Amino acid sequence: SLWSVVTPRWIAATALQVLPYAALLALQGIMNAAMSAVTIGNLLGQRSNVNRTLVALGCANVVCGALGALPVSTSALQSVAAARMKGNPSSVAAGSAVVMFVLVLVAGQWLTWIPVAVLAAVLMMAGVGMVNQSVVHLVKTAWSAHSRDRSTLWTPGIAIVVAAAMFWGSVPLALMIGAVLAMVLLAIELSAATSFNAEASTPLGSRRVWAREQANWLREHRSKVAVFRPQGALFFGTADQLAHRLASTASGTRFCVLDLTRVTTVDATACGIIAAGTKTLALSGVMPLLAGVLPDSPRGRNLVALGLSWPDPSTQWFVDLDRALEHAEVALLSEQWPGIDTVPRFEFGQTPLTLGMSESELQELKACLWPIDVAAGPLFSQGDAGSSMYIVEKGQIEIRIFSTGPGAYTRLAAFWPGSIFGEMSMLMSQQRTADAVCLTPARLLKLDRRSLDALESSSPRLYAALMRNLNVHIANRLDLATGLVRALQ
Repeated sequence: SLWSVVTPRWIAATALQVLPYAALLALQGIMNAAMSAVTIGNLLGQRSNVNRTLVALGCANVVCGALGALPVSTSALQSVAAARMKGNPSSVAAGSAVVMFVLVLVAGQWLTWIPVAVLAAVLMMAGVGMVNQSVVHLVKTAWSAHSRDRSTLWTPGIAIVVAAAMFWGSVPLALMIGAVLAMVLLAIELSAATSFNAEASTPLGSRRVWAREQANWLREHRSKVAVFRPQGALFFGTADQLAHRLASTASGTRFCVLDLTRVTTVDATACGIIAAGTKTLALSGVMPLLAGVLPDSPRGRNLVALGLSWPDPSTQWFVDLDRALEHAEVALLSEQWPGIDTVPRFEFGQTPLTLGMSESELQELKACLWPIDVAAGPLFSQGDAGSSMYIVEKGQIEIRIFSTGPGAYTRLAAFWPGSIFGEMSMLMSQQRTADAVCLTPARLLKLDRRSLDALESSSPRLYAALMRNLNVHIANRLDLATGLVRALQ
């Protein structure tokens, strides 16, 4: 007789009646199991395995469903009793089932003689006994004079509202209200924790070392690059604030860099808002750049799937803020000097080590240098003994600090022809503090500590000019590093 009425229409109509209650019962079972597991873990001083508890509950309800039985859930009262037993705690559940079965089967009629008021009092005492003392303490703390912050007030407030909904309404209603309030609280907290830092990139120049003329020009015109560095979560509750910040980009800005390095979460709404905001910037003549993510990384593919298709992932996404700023600097220099070669031409008298030296001094210093040709690859590694410095005559060198991840590193500096590096290890005869990698085959001029000491004896005037240039160079690097640290705070 049952199968005669089981039709697709009957299944659909029945599902509309059954599934909402089934979902609420499942939610109630999940919450009961999770809270019971955590409570027992606290009582025993152990870390609770909530996943194992939920899997066990799910398996039990699959069996119940197959046998036509009612769904089961954990009992906090039985669990607490079992946790406090010194003997065999596993007997609590079996003992409770046997006692309940005997009471219903044998003493069912006797139970009807007990006044309803007495049963209500027993149930109320059982409920009071199950109240978590930490919740009571939290409620007291929330109303104390010295603690009136929002999170402390919200938590007991939600507990009170849910308890009232359960008392005057129903368990499913209370669960629904609690879930909605918890999501609202989460959205508020995430919004409060998200910050939007907007600044000109003047102290945030790239770590690429430019020729002196270009470096001086960039120092005066880096305000044409705006940097937005949000921190926290970008979602429907916070992304609109970022859109307003992007729209308020100062006039005269040529590039706008959005750094996602410190962003923890980006949802579909935020991706849509970022795409729309950066398109508006592009229409106004400001080129948007995205830093902190690459399109072929797992995070990048996820953002593209969520709708972040602009700025163009193939040309305007960069692995970090440093590379994005370098891209903007190259573009600005190309606008200022059309046709400029961004790889500077080597001039021995224009390096930071040789500025202000006469032709005879340059020739005398050149005699102390050793030209070496280096293939692409590592030049030296962090921890290596260091007693020499280098002038880049040809090629590109990067100074890196590698992290624990495979292939992960941070670029500290990028040196092109005319740059110098390694001077600290040479002066202090200490180990190398970072790795040097030749990105292309390079030709370097090497000055070691022995040649420097010999120069001090043979030509004190040249030695003094060289040390003066080194001191100025180190001071400039320290000033740049201080500005970078201040900007990154």
